[in-house]
Amino acid sequence: MYADWTIYLSIAALIAQLTHLFVIKGKRWSMVAVALILIGGAYTVSQAAHYGSQLVYIEGGGPQGDFLETEAHSR
Repeated sequence: MYADWTIYLSIAALIAQLTHLFVIKGKRWSMVAVALILIGGAYTVSQAAHYGSQLVYIEGGGPQGDFLETEAHSR
């Protein structure tokens, strides 16, 4: 979930930055909006890393995916 939000916020930040550079042409409020989107992206990256490391080190998921469900088990 957090990885998806990271991608969405990164795309939104790219669009906002391009708008800031070429359409709005340097208004301070647009740069603040870009910075807020990037801060949200940084938060989602940190949460994705936290839950990923928890899955590997605490839950024992393993980097090879030894304990992940396969399609055969879900039936």
